[in-house]
Amino acid sequence: MNKKYLFLFLCTIFFISQALAQDQELTEEDKKAIKFRSETFIKEFESLLILISDPSLEPYKRKEIMVNSFSQNANQLFLNGDVIIEDDIDPDYTNNSKKQKNVKIERYLNDLDLFYEKSIEPTISFSNIITSEVSKGDYVFLAVYFESEFRGKNIAINHPYTKNTRVATIKAEKKNGLWYPLIVSIVFYNPTLHPMFNEALNVPEIIPEIIVKDSVVMAVAESSDMGEDVAEVPTVAPTLIFNPLPSSLKKGKRYPITWTKTNLEEDIDLELYKNGTREGIIGNDLSGNSYDWTIPEHIDLKATYQLKLTSKGEANKSAWSDDFKISRKIPLGLKVLGGGLVAGGIIFLITNGGDSGGDPTPGTNTGGEKLIEPTALPGG
Repeated sequence: MNKKYLFLFLCTIFFISQALAQDQELTEEDKKAIKFRSETFIKEFESLLILISDPSLEPYKRKEIMVNSFSQNANQLFLNGDVIIEDDIDPDYTNNSKKQKNVKIERYLNDLDLFYEKSIEPTISFSNIITSEVSKGDYVFLAVYFESEFRGKNIAINHPYTKNTRVATIKAEKKNGLWYPLIVSIVFYNPTLHPMFNEALNVPEIIPEIIVKDSVVMAVAESSDMGEDVAEVPTVAPTLIFNPLPSSLKKGKRYPITWTKTNLEEDIDLELYKNGTREGIIGNDLSGNSYDWTIPEHIDLKATYQLKLTSKGEANKSAWSDDFKISRKIPLGLKVLGGGLVAGGIIFLITNGGDSGGDPTPGTNTGGEKLIEPTALPGG
């Protein structure tokens, strides 16, 4: 068993056991209803993805459907916009990949819309749906296993999709006598973290080989009958986290790109991605926690960008920035207005001969009054 999963595994066992001890208020009828509704919800999630990948749907309608899926309304599937999904729109992220990428549900659905090939015939399907037992802690919840297959292709990444196994965590709430589920996360299935499905999937029992010296974790281990089969708690795993960037940057300006790393001594590469496709390396073999990036003058202002950090060597950690846009240093409207004012002044001098005498031209200011400001230009 991979040591980095030990603590999470033990805590999962502990909290599940605590939740199971508190579920006396749920009747068998409640549990059946919650399982049935949750299984149906996974098929509704499948239908949502199929709908987003339908080319015959108007873009505004597609956007409306995406927002409704995590907003309070009759078609809500997700708890809120902060629900985290382990990305599988990028075909490089699978059950077998060494690293995973977490995105919020809105980003996940937008990536599907932008990068997954659209087709009149459905190319996304979920199968072999299995529900866990229903538990009650601070709220009623269960996990749902399913197998996900994308038969289309990613238009930005020329790699084929593979069939993946996924687990959704679902929160259920009773309203007016009926149970209503909402998805709170979707991740890749892991036999260590999701042992509740292993028997149904014929996965061999995983026996932890670690011994824990920490007193809190030891208590959890003892409550799970892990006895003396314990080894030492591993050190904190290396981490790499992007510090927030502004949502809009200006070309030609220099920005400090910063990140936080823990137990990571390896050098780092900083790369630029445009609309999901790698553009190139901004900085390589970086040893510190920051890099000053001057945005090139010749850059596509219509694109959406991301930065990616990747550590070298064994750790092979990576981190992604949030999406950002790049705009002009001086707004285009202001440049046009400036040119217009100069040209207008020249024409005025020519047509009026520079003469300040006579009747004032209607609309001009002769009494020192403040002229009305011009309408603000976009971005001005």
